[in-house]
Amino acid sequence: MSCGRSKILIFLMAQLFKTVDIVEPNSLKAKSTLVLGSIKYIHMRKDTLDPTRGIPDPGKLKAAVRLGSPNYATLGDIFQLPIPVWENEKDEIEEIMGEGYVKGQKQ
Repeated sequence: MSCGRSKILIFLMAQLFKTVDIVEPNSLKAKSTLVLGSIKYIHMRKDTLDPTRGIPDPGKLKAAVRLGSPNYATLGDIFQLPIPVWENEKDEIEEIMGEGYVKGQKQ
């Protein structure tokens, strides 16, 4: 995949935090490695920001994700959902799952 410098919209600089081998359950052989990093710097082109709010505009970022092997995907339709507030949802979840489950007492 060729990517000219002018096409990069966002660039993250990270410091290695930890690597975790992902083990295949049947063979107990590491098939891949999860790499966790701590983001230290974020560089963004100004034209990727929402001009009124000054935060990244998801539609302008044209994000791509790696699905595995050589497979990648881009975002399709972007939509918004309200973020649930625990205090508003707690009673309903306890009713469905049981009170001990929500408080971490059930195993």
